[in-house]
Amino acid sequence: MNVRCAGNQGARQLVREDQMKKLVLSAASLCMFVGCGTEYGQVSMGLSNPPAKSLVTSQLEVPAACVIYSRGGGDVDTVEDAYAAPFAFGCGVVANAGNTLGLITGDAPTTQLATLPGDREIGIYRQMRPGFAIDVQRFSVTGPNPAVRAYLNHSNVCSVDTVGLPEANEANRIPIQIVAINESGFLLSLGSLGADAAQVSVIIDAKQFLPSTPDLPWSGVDYSRFYLNGAPDLGCL
Repeated sequence: MNVRCAGNQGARQLVREDQMKKLVLSAASLCMFVGCGTEYGQVSMGLSNPPAKSLVTSQLEVPAACVIYSRGGGDVDTVEDAYAAPFAFGCGVVANAGNTLGLITGDAPTTQLATLPGDREIGIYRQMRPGFAIDVQRFSVTGPNPAVRAYLNHSNVCSVDTVGLPEANEANRIPIQIVAINESGFLLSLGSLGADAAQVSVIIDAKQFLPSTPDLPWSGVDYSRFYLNGAPDLGCL
């Protein structure tokens, strides 16, 4: 994956994290869901057993499908998984927009970190892979050690060494609301986050809401990272 400020140590760390955990779809998944031969940047995956919206005050709706890649993103050369187990895929959801936004950058030369609008309610959706069912009673977004946390600060991938990643400071934590959830997936609202450019990170600890502790190929902690209203103009420090 190409990042404009790849010489910065914090940016390299961010790139490695993104490449390790959230690359693009495996050949088997790609053929199963969208058919072989799909060009990168054009992949959308339909929800399976989508959760019903709960009785909460939210303008978000459970999407029918998720766009996988961020703007200009996709896969080049070796085809790999977008999300490691237990997740099948995910996306950003925007209120009143009638569409979803991909959060995966991939390794296409044109890739960019996803940007979501801040002047309306936004959220994220995650779909589980077959064989991994959510224990809804264990799923929490509040308290000191929830299953999902979200953070916001005014940093970009070029300034993480000086400003720090959003999740580096607990004071940057923002509230989350559960909009819809069942054993197959969940939609979470991050609210409307304003007009300023910022970086948002959403951290999901899957082991906290799986019925048992499965043998996962990684720690079970997954990151979604995107800009709000564009990258903060801090330069490369």
